[in-house]
Amino acid sequence: MNKKEIYRSLIGVFAIIIVVAGATYAWYTWRSTNTNIQGTLGCFDIDYDKGQDIGSTASPYALRSTCDYKEGAKATVSINTKANCYENAKATINLTTTAFNLYDGNSAFTAPTQQVLKYQVTTGTGANETEVTGCNGYVESLSTVGMCNIDVTPTSTTYNVYLYLDCDRVTTTYIGSTYAGYIQTSAYQENE
Repeated sequence: MNKKEIYRSLIGVFAIIIVVAGATYAWYTWRSTNTNIQGTLGCFDIDYDKGQDIGSTASPYALRSTCDYKEGAKATVSINTKANCYENAKATINLTTTAFNLYDGNSAFTAPTQQVLKYQVTTGTGANETEVTGCNGYVESLSTVGMCNIDVTPTSTTYNVYLYLDCDRVTTTYIGSTYAGYIQTSAYQENE
């Protein structure tokens, strides 16, 4: 290869890098430990207020059996778009479980009875609190569960995430079990 061909090859490689970088710039992604937001440059911005985690490795939450989810562990998250910045924003509320242990410290997911750790997502407070349709189920492994898909609007909406041992499924094996995990919200702009 002569020098002229090498220079042309280098210029070609740099041109491809510039085109890829330009296309990537048109789509941005912002991430933190509690939220993942994606959208095209323009009018898309999310206000996100994450509440507390549900236990931690150092201080796990002591679970108890209940038939009323409102008596379980509760975490909240508020989400909305910024004023004058609403463009088909959608979000998923996720629950990441880092530990669910029995009294003896062994993972509760290895116990014979499954589907004992249940979640329910609601909106509102007090007498105005309502269940969000399709936003309930069971946590069955140390992983992230997409609990709820929601529309994001300019009006701030607070979502309550309840976590509890289902009284209809729990056995004495689960007495004294503990939990650690956190809520994460992934938001994105949906193309029309």
